[in-house]
Amino acid sequence: MTSARLGALLSLVVLGLGCEAVLGAEFDDFGPFPPDASSEWPPLDANAPDPNAHDGGADDVGPVDEGHSSDEIEPPPPDTGPPGGCVPGEVKAIGACGNCGQYWQICNEGNTWNPHFCQQESQACSPGWREQRACNGNGTLTATCTEKCIWSLGDCVSSNCLPDETDEQECGFCGMQKRTCQPVGDAGGREWTPFSVCMNTKACAPDTVEGDICGNCGKRSRRCEGSCTWAAWTTCQEEGVCEPGTREMQACVLGLLGRQTRTCSDSCQWGMFGPCM
Repeated sequence: MTSARLGALLSLVVLGLGCEAVLGAEFDDFGPFPPDASSEWPPLDANAPDPNAHDGGADDVGPVDEGHSSDEIEPPPPDTGPPGGCVPGEVKAIGACGNCGQYWQICNEGNTWNPHFCQQESQACSPGWREQRACNGNGTLTATCTEKCIWSLGDCVSSNCLPDETDEQECGFCGMQKRTCQPVGDAGGREWTPFSVCMNTKACAPDTVEGDICGNCGKRSRRCEGSCTWAAWTTCQEEGVCEPGTREMQACVLGLLGRQTRTCSDSCQWGMFGPCM
């Protein structure tokens, strides 16, 4: 390139920068050089260094990724449910129930807990229940339900009796069962019949204590009296401050317009207030 052509090129660049500084316009508003497709720059010297080439020095920062802006923010993870909610399919135990059973709750698709239900073994018996069973022909034994809600069988006892004699005993929850003396064979022998089914039973075994949940995650209990009937429930104790799932709103602090919301958790305690909306 001749010195005259190089001088003309530098003059045009200086003129463009001067216009940008004086008029406050973006340099790109002046359009690309050359101005149109019909105008072309004179051919450059093949031996002249390329001003856009990198020499691998300290200023060589490598290729620039033009596909993303530095102002872009990575999107947040998807919402997994409302504050204080639960995961669908989650199961939790609450307390004892029935015959050595357990209260359970299951989280539904709405991220809230379904009502609790009692689950127990189908063959479980009520602790304290007693009944007579036949054994070894005319013998009888006493079956007692243990604290673990399973049957414990006593020894088999053969009995002799007098004609027309009757016998009765307590069973179940303050119930009664009877047996009578009946003849056996042709020799005039007599033996007790097995005890009848337990009749006139009531609700519970004396001194049994039953618990339940009440109010806002509170607890209550009742005791079985000597007449095999339940006494009244105690007052609800150890309650939380709110009902699970309820929401509370308040005005934003610092005089900002809008409101904040908080949700009562499954443990009946208020969560933190959310952002001002």
